[in-house]
Amino acid sequence: MNCYCHQEVSSVGECVGCGNFICADCKVEIEGRVYCKKCSNDLTMALRKRKEQTNLNISEEEIKEGKIWAIAGYLGILCLLPLLIKKDNQFALFHGKQGLVLFLFIIVAGWIPIFGWFIISPLVFIMSIIGIIKALMGKCFELPVIGKIAEKIKM
Repeated sequence: MNCYCHQEVSSVGECVGCGNFICADCKVEIEGRVYCKKCSNDLTMALRKRKEQTNLNISEEEIKEGKIWAIAGYLGILCLLPLLIKKDNQFALFHGKQGLVLFLFIIVAGWIPIFGWFIISPLVFIMSIIGIIKALMGKCFELPVIGKIAEKIKM
């Protein structure tokens, strides 16, 4: 088989990502697996995005210090604790902001009969559990929809 990019050159392997045959010039090896240049770029970008999303360049010490406060951020009105007391801790602040948005959603849900009680409230509860788990893991995981709103809060 010939390289999918260089038709005149014999392939030396198959890309794990797309399955195309690739020559030595197109071959990129990542963690013992062979990729074409396009798939390796896509993989690199995805890994970089995941890394940025999970730690936001926050030190391990700051994560350790802010874990309890981050967890409190998902416990209703206690979301105010990291926002008021731990303003200097990025990890606690990140989770506190998401917790504040969830808390506001639950207040609004209380005013919306049926839809708010039976759909919004359970979703907020589930997202709070996910937030607590991610905080315990030391990750800055952006909750769907909630994270984008929380990101806009300036402290």
